Amino acid sequence: SPKEELLQWLALVMPQRKIRNFNVNWQDGSALHDLVNAIGPGTLPSSYLESPLQTATRASEAAEEAFHIPPILAPSDMVSPYVDELSVITYVSYFRDYAAAHPVQEGASAPAPVPAPIPAPSVAAPEEPAVDLNNFSVDLTGLNSPSKDGSVTFII
Repeated sequence: SPKEELLQWLALVMPQRKIRNFNVNWQDGSALHDLVNAIGPGTLPSSYLESPLQTATRASEAAEEAFHIPPILAPSDMVSPYVDELSVITYVSYFRDYAAAHPVQEGASAPAPVPAPIPAPSVAAPEEPAVDLNNFSVDLTGLNSPSKDGSVTFII
């Protein structure tokens, strides 16, 4: 199954970790921290932070900055006892895909962050003329009013 294949891949890239699931094994933030360093050695310091949330946050931010892996799972969700297993699987699969496209050379240091794409220049839309909502008129000549008293209601 895809889940088992991803667990096997994690065993290859992080043999020091005994990752057996995609919920409890990720709740202290250290597995995410170690995964970032497995695909980019030296990306993060070897020590963890004081709390699981801080460790997961630092790892998630480093993954986005160094590898452009989108933070599709909030660090607070990752460390939650109610984390959605499929969300963790999806997030970890981004790391696997990145690692497949960027193999780590033996003895390599952390990869230089890939520069973010340069945004295309924005084209400004033409300015709409300002409308004074306190002073305007509407020509209703020729309209049949649906109400019996001849009133017309406008919703602005």
